[in-house]
Amino acid sequence: MDDQWGVPLDFSRIRTFPLRTRRNLVAGENLADPSGPVPAWEHPEFDELAERLGDVCRLGGMILWSMGAHVIKAGLGPYVSDLIDRGLVGHVAGNGAVAIHDFELALVGGTSEDVADALERGVFGMWEE
Repeated sequence: MDDQWGVPLDFSRIRTFPLRTRRNLVAGENLADPSGPVPAWEHPEFDELAERLGDVCRLGGMILWSMGAHVIKAGLGPYVSDLIDRGLVGHVAGNGAVAIHDFELALVGGTSEDVADALERGVFGMWEE
């Protein structure tokens, strides 16, 4: 090996574990159900936001939604899907954590590892999938 790049890293002692064995803080049964009662949304600007988004849809515009992982971790993914199915949201962009949490929910029905516990045991992020 060229000395310019130094010594290669030794990954031989790294262990990964099946995601299905991890204890998750969010489970599928915690997800919101858009067919059920709509939860109260109490924010001073929420009505104005809803009105403006409605105007965009009525005028034939497209809503582009950019979000972080907490939307998924809070169980609101079904609402996002419902808005897409209804044609109200035309594009969703998310960071890497959005994709990871959505993938984990789809694969094993849970997401959001217990970070403090995993760090203490030295297994944070060490999931096979």
